Amino acid sequence: MRYSGLGFEMIVIMAVGVFAGIKIDRWLSLSFPAFTLVLMILSVVGAIYHAIRKFL
Repeated sequence: MRYSGLGFEMIVIMAVGVFAGIKIDRWLSLSFPAFTLVLMILSVVGAIYHAIRKFL
């Protein structure tokens, strides 16, 4: 029961990163989704870091 919400927290972290990247790319009218890719990678790393901190 201790880690039951961890998956949901990881999904939320990644979704926020991707959503922010999409919004920034649209705001800057970029043809290549640079911010989406960078923020997606950073959010996955952040979610994994968050999960490791919860486990330890």
